[in-house]
Amino acid sequence: MSNFFDIVSFEYKKLFKRKSTIISLLLLVIIAAFLAFLSVKSHFYWHESSGRSSFEAMKLDREVIRSKAGVMDEAFIKEVIEQNTIMIFSDENYYIDHGRRVGSKSYSYIKYVLPYEKAADIINSIYEVNTNNLGTDGFQIINTSEVKPIDTLTVKEGENFYNSINQASTEHINSLSGLSQKEREKHFEMLSKVKTTTTIIMMGICILINI
Repeated sequence: MSNFFDIVSFEYKKLFKRKSTIISLLLLVIIAAFLAFLSVKSHFYWHESSGRSSFEAMKLDREVIRSKAGVMDEAFIKEVIEQNTIMIFSDENYYIDHGRRVGSKSYSYIKYVLPYEKAADIINSIYEVNTNNLGTDGFQIINTSEVKPIDTLTVKEGENFYNSINQASTEHINSLSGLSQKEREKHFEMLSKVKTTTTIIMMGICILINI
């Protein structure tokens, strides 16, 4: 075994003595750094509106989002709906053009929406009546409707969040004609184990989009 590692070590030493290997590794590092830079620069961050750089704005946006990380229980769902209601209640939170709202003001969005953005996305998927408005970017479900369910939800309706997940998941499972009875029963078994945490909720969401 010792001879084997000696041979491997010798080969690696030979490899790294070659200029072409060093140049290739440096190119890979440069390309990776460039792609990471493009990824940050091509994304919009709400804190950029105050003149901050993309990198600083990215970190600040992330801090705001993480400030509300935790259990997505009934109290949190109510908070999400309440803050969204405050946001949409006043025209002062939006830019107005010819009497029409044309975009959210950054400071308002950061205060009322950004901390709850991920939870709102889930709510808008669960309460959407027209499933044609639901799509995916490969990572998450997206509600493409101009009028989102959360904009008309009351806090009282938010109490039915987990019942709505179960109902929507059950209807979707029953609609999958390609499932065998055994597969269907397995999905229902998984659904029965859903807990009231953000992580486990995502299992129910995955069932909905048939991952």
